[in-house]
Amino acid sequence: MLLAHAGNRIDAEDRAEPRFPTTQVGIVTEVIARALGDLRPSSVVSAAANGADLIVLAEAQRRGIATHVVLPLPANAFLETSVAGADPSWVEMYCRVLDTAGTSPGSTVETLDLDAESEWYLIANGLILQRARAVARHDEAIVAMTVRPTEGETPPSATDDFARLAAEAGLTVLTIDPRPGRTGPLRIT
Repeated sequence: MLLAHAGNRIDAEDRAEPRFPTTQVGIVTEVIARALGDLRPSSVVSAAANGADLIVLAEAQRRGIATHVVLPLPANAFLETSVAGADPSWVEMYCRVLDTAGTSPGSTVETLDLDAESEWYLIANGLILQRARAVARHDEAIVAMTVRPTEGETPPSATDDFARLAAEAGLTVLTIDPRPGRTGPLRIT
């Protein structure tokens, strides 16, 4: 089984409605670690934004699982738009994750330049699923994992869009809700 992932970034300090507050990083990391231990995927495909993406990739690498990082922008541009601005430890994690994926056998980093596209972050969802299909062995199942509010958001977030695309492709979608008091067993849709 191969795991394709998309998840919420850490909340900005001024976010009115909590979605993934920094106080939840520890518990979300524990739930992701348990999920990876239970699922035992052959590899994980994800972008590398701060928050859920980097947690999933780092935990997979810690377990020796191959990681395939999809960057919809050049590495430095992605760092500036999707990693920096939060706690500096996310930048360090980003650099470690990319270095490990770029040097570990069976792992890859795919860098694109969609900067001219206004909704590059939505296009990236399809690219993650496309990369998962390319990496999966002929008979290997692909499961999608999201870290987002289980009921979705209004308007839908980029992670909600990923869940929709995965479901439309017939994939099982596992969801971890990162909000306080909501993190618990995986929700399967």
